[in-house]
Amino acid sequence: MVTTILGSCVAVCLWDRRCRIGGMNHFVLPCCRDAVPTSRYGDVAFTRLLAGLERLGCQRPDLRAKVFGGAAVLPVGEQADTVGAQNVGAALEALSAHKIPVVARRTGGQRGLFLRFHTEVGRVLVRELRG
Repeated sequence: MVTTILGSCVAVCLWDRRCRIGGMNHFVLPCCRDAVPTSRYGDVAFTRLLAGLERLGCQRPDLRAKVFGGAAVLPVGEQADTVGAQNVGAALEALSAHKIPVVARRTGGQRGLFLRFHTEVGRVLVRELRG
């Protein structure tokens, strides 16, 4: 079981239905522009998650994705392209580029989320944070 708490951050949960193995990333910003790539960026976090699952024997056609987070938790006015929205966009683009279907999604909104990912069965418990 893997847990995390999200605000404008995004988590991608990948689950292999054949191997019955799953993994989750959690990233803060959509794209790495630093000289040293870290998994706090969506593009790096996704690549590392996918590579880790493939090392365990997972194959892309067997993977399914669930995407969470990307809330507009900071008061920034009516800006449509918040950091959260950019994070969601980065996750969906990466999944599309690798032809991994998204089977569940809870993104956007104004509040953070608590996630609990059961990696053996691919089930995710999602609870909205209060206050």
